[in-house]
Amino acid sequence: MRGLTTTGNPGRNERRRSYDRSRTTRDALIATAERLFAERGLDAVSLREIAAAAGSHNTGAAQYHFGDKERLLEAIFEHRATVLNARRSTLLARATGQATIQATILATVEAIVRPLAELVGHGKYVSFLARLQADHARDHRIRRPESGMDATFRQARDILRHALPTLPEAVFRRRFNLAMRMAIAALADYERAHATETQPDAAAHCATDPTGHDPGGPPSDEELHDLVTDLTEAMSGMLAAPSSRTTTRTVRSGEGRPPAAGTPRADCQSGDDGKPCSTPPGQLPDRP
Repeated sequence: MRGLTTTGNPGRNERRRSYDRSRTTRDALIATAERLFAERGLDAVSLREIAAAAGSHNTGAAQYHFGDKERLLEAIFEHRATVLNARRSTLLARATGQATIQATILATVEAIVRPLAELVGHGKYVSFLARLQADHARDHRIRRPESGMDATFRQARDILRHALPTLPEAVFRRRFNLAMRMAIAALADYERAHATETQPDAAAHCATDPTGHDPGGPPSDEELHDLVTDLTEAMSGMLAAPSSRTTTRTVRSGEGRPPAAGTPRADCQSGDDGKPCSTPPGQLPDRP
């Protein structure tokens, strides 16, 4: 009819705009928290500082959206989990089709490392992980296996465990933990060095860019390839190296009896692919 205009539901439109503003604020808080935690440490940054650095006029915004620091740390993981799991799932599909054990190990380790390396230049997530890695108590409190945030990481770990059945359980667990710590520390060092080399005043830039994106951009394809290759080969070598622990002493203690691939255990969690794993819950290495 003439004289009438279609404006939709004003109340619904306003609620949508309010939701969008809230979501934008929340995302800015997560990105800012990731950067500040990475740069200064988990205990050196308050929720009020994060809200102010994110550009919020309400210094209580972080507390409003997340409640406390532990929940904010979980939110950073959740924010990154979708991309990491999708990328790693694609790479793991290739890993399971390899013709040899050695190729399977290399491809599986690459599936763990490459998604993290590809985040360099797109925030400070790897440096954030390095900070969290050093805080064992907080890391264990935050980790929630039932959330599925690191499902593909656990799947990759299980593939590696089945590919190395002669390693005693304790040896595999220790080596995997060491390999992951080495990878995260190395990637964090590279992330910091890359930002400094490509943009000497990167710190000043980050102060005005809450997202913490590297002003120099991500590393080149060649740099990324070299970084991932070096880490993949080093980690694979560490995992697959012969062990002197497969002796009478370790066999007698029970460590030298590795589980057969595909053998379920009552104290074990399985991956998303439904295959039984061999690492007891509560003894999982630090996750990415």
